[in-house]
Amino acid sequence: MGEIMEIKIEARKKNPLIKREEISVRVMHPDLATPSRLELVKELRKLLGIDENLIIVDKIFTEKGQARSNVKVYAYEKESDIPKDKLEKMKRRMKVKKEGENGKEEQGREEEGKENKEG
Repeated sequence: MGEIMEIKIEARKKNPLIKREEISVRVMHPDLATPSRLELVKELRKLLGIDENLIIVDKIFTEKGQARSNVKVYAYEKESDIPKDKLEKMKRRMKVKKEGENGKEEQGREEEGKENKEG
């Protein structure tokens, strides 16, 4: 039952020009798949002590065959400081996952309905 994700901050760098903090994080996730952006944002919110709307998970690099991921995170002070393209991309990535799961279920139901009508 080692289903606990462990997060360790590897590096933090302030970038005053872009008004953000760039954070490199190491995530250990034994016995689990690569964590989703949504899961990471919730855990990072607790760790960093900031609102989850100010956290952008930019990249997740999972080492092949390992239960380790390196994550590139941006933390902003205000939501207005987040570039619109980054904010839209993050929302889209988190939304696609939810819709994709539902889409597969609906597609499976449609195929079952076709088989029942034919048979």
